[in-house]
Amino acid sequence: MINVRDTLPPILTLGGANPLYVELGSSFVDPGASATDLCAGAVSVVVSGSVNANVVGTNLLSYSAADPNSNTATATRWVIVHDTTPPDILFSFTNLAIAAGTN
Repeated sequence: MINVRDTLPPILTLGGANPLYVELGSSFVDPGASATDLCAGAVSVVVSGSVNANVVGTNLLSYSAADPNSNTATATRWVIVHDTTPPDILFSFTNLAIAAGTN
């Protein structure tokens, strides 16, 4: 009798870049991940962690996938929220008097 055992974890593939850069104040959409197991085919992926796109900083998302035989695969993605938008400079003058004929 031959016993065949599945001892290989699923293949977990991240969608999008890693690290992923997000502009401060924009909405973050996770490009997600997919996982395929040689025996089970497509398996679901669970993601944990969150990204606050309203705060400059580095965020970590963790992805995991398991096949029916409890073989697991994990991956992480760094999401870096940065601010590359130049500031708007507004001038506000109160009680400003400029003499005629001057700059």
